Amino acid sequence: MKRLIIAEKPSVARAIAESLGIENSKEKGQIICHNDTVVTWCLGHLLQLADAEVYLNRTPDTEDGKIFWRMEDIPIYPAEWKYIIKDDTKKQFNKVSDLISKAEEIVNAGDPDNEGQRLVDEVIEHNNFQGKVLRYWANAVDSKTVKHALDNLKDNSEYHILGEIAKVRAESDWLIGINLTRAYTLQWHQLLVIGRVKTPTLQLVATRDLEIKNFVPKDYFAIKAKIKVQAGSFDAKYQVDDSLDGVDDEGRVISRELADRIVNEVKNTSTSDYEIEDKMKSVPVPLGLSLSDIQQLANKLYGYTADTTLVICQQLYEMKLTTYPRTDCKYLPTAQYSEAETVLKNIANCSDDLAELVKKADSSLKSRIWNDEKTTAHHAIVPTSEEFSIESLTEVQTNIFKLIVRSYIAQFYQEHKYMESVLTANYNGHKFVAKCKEIIAQGWKSVYNTGDDDEDNSQKLPEIQENESLLAEDVIAEALKTKPPKPYTEGTLIKAMENIHKYVDNPEIKATLRDGDGIGTSATRANIIRELKNYHLLCVENKYIRCTPPAFESLEKITKELTSPVLTALNERDYKAIEKKELTQESFIEKVKDFCSAEILKCKNNIRPYKTKNVETKLKCPICGKPVRQYETTSTNECKNVDLPCKL
Repeated sequence: MKRLIIAEKPSVARAIAESLGIENSKEKGQIICHNDTVVTWCLGHLLQLADAEVYLNRTPDTEDGKIFWRMEDIPIYPAEWKYIIKDDTKKQFNKVSDLISKAEEIVNAGDPDNEGQRLVDEVIEHNNFQGKVLRYWANAVDSKTVKHALDNLKDNSEYHILGEIAKVRAESDWLIGINLTRAYTLQWHQLLVIGRVKTPTLQLVATRDLEIKNFVPKDYFAIKAKIKVQAGSFDAKYQVDDSLDGVDDEGRVISRELADRIVNEVKNTSTSDYEIEDKMKSVPVPLGLSLSDIQQLANKLYGYTADTTLVICQQLYEMKLTTYPRTDCKYLPTAQYSEAETVLKNIANCSDDLAELVKKADSSLKSRIWNDEKTTAHHAIVPTSEEFSIESLTEVQTNIFKLIVRSYIAQFYQEHKYMESVLTANYNGHKFVAKCKEIIAQGWKSVYNTGDDDEDNSQKLPEIQENESLLAEDVIAEALKTKPPKPYTEGTLIKAMENIHKYVDNPEIKATLRDGDGIGTSATRANIIRELKNYHLLCVENKYIRCTPPAFESLEKITKELTSPVLTALNERDYKAIEKKELTQESFIEKVKDFCSAEILKCKNNIRPYKTKNVETKLKCPICGKPVRQYETTSTNECKNVDLPCKL
């Protein structure tokens, strides 16, 4: 075999094979193509880092080979990292390995990101292949994109560092998760799950929940006026004078006496002391959609979980309808602008309602989405140039697909324009302000619903004659209470993880997090939230994400170094340094080990005594599978296995 192409998943392999020309696709695990080329696939990671027990030189504590967690075994720092073949993909691993042994040349066709690079590289390295390795790089699997990528293969060494970043991230997360989960669990005799991203994410939700729980509402008064002129009437709000007694530090009227006095001094009075400021404003077309954007929109508009949205985006990608989903980028390369007419034509052919929108689009417009300088290894999620039928999609697929399509169509619409009029009227020294909005051109807003439009609540200012007086016909002081912040939904939690810098005070750390992607990545955030739910640390109440009692209890026992996003910020900074060859992978791992050692020492020096056990629960011990008992005075759990105590 002259050339072996290894894709990340079967759908991509099939698209590549179809472009090359298929000779035989009957043999499982591979597709034979023209020109002595074979295409195979990985099914995601075929290899994974070995469990901690592999590095412990101890006799198993149970008949099935399990080793109990013990403080004397940590830290666990592998001298040489060991990889094992995943049980559920062993057959495909053997197939790929056999093909590698027969290949003269290999093409890495993993997905266009760090993990995609690594998962193919690690299989090639595991098989000690010494021949030439090329890289296939494509952000979509439509026929045109696939052909272009096959015609422009690069040397794999140009992309190797991306895989190394994925490798060192996995190793550092292993060191932190394995060692510190054990350390804190053994210190407190309670399973405390530690993760570089999981723990700060859990803290985000806990902080918000505590803000809501401890919130003390404050009474205040909103003073409003119905102002009448000959041509009609409009509403105005009192502009609070901070110098008055009865106004708090946040500019709210908190005195009933002051509120009543203003109402009495303004009601049924007229004024000619007013000014109107008109401003023509425009709102540019929103940039393209990243995965986080789609997850937030889908959660707001349809209530879909982040995980559901990711799955659907992946399905649409594999169906060749949309581009690669695991992206944080909102821009498109200028080269794709030439495909716009074809993409729009195919969109119009797939649905009558979309056809109407395409008919009004102007493909000659070039929005700010087209920007090579801001396009990363990925670009915004957009429709491909492939012909398709929307009738074959499920309701959920259709909803997500139309979000992506409408965002793309909107790029070929004019800006949204409106006239904003701000009227400020003075009644006996009390100023009232009315803001009015008149839509001049809907532009892109006739296509694309961002889920937060407030124009239905806007008012138009009636025509006011020159020298006409404004009568405050009705003035009221509405008694209100301040409201607590809203709990997170999956959409707003994703946004908070993406914009974690807003929750950090340190300027340097804030800048690092702002310049990066926050905590987690587009590919991992949904999985992080799902895992926290699986650990029963997060739960869903109505549509909101809330912390469970065990989560609050856990966070009280974990140091701030782990609950804050600082560790992630420092790691992200180091990943960039590694990519620029300013820091070696070995030096970085040593820093991670130093951090783990310091945390482990704290735990070892402060092991808590056992407490009386009482209530049996339905939980099973994660180590031996025996029933778990609960401590009498806390929600801490302990294994009931008295013959082989797990010390959990």
